[in-house]
Amino acid sequence: MPEKLLDLLAYGRRPDQYRDIYADFELEALTPDRPGHMRIVRIVSASKIVVTKDHAIILTKAHL
Repeated sequence: MPEKLLDLLAYGRRPDQYRDIYADFELEALTPDRPGHMRIVRIVSASKIVVTKDHAIILTKAHL
């Protein structure tokens, strides 16, 4: 996951500081597709980003 995205999530902080992120994510598959199984992916980029905390919008960004 891009470091800038981790920063927006408040990753590694206290649980009361966590945030939710909604965006158009570009993903890269790391494992093959298997019907009925989840696939491991990597987030390559994000655009149209909206960051919320406690259901309130705290930040919007066009892209990372």
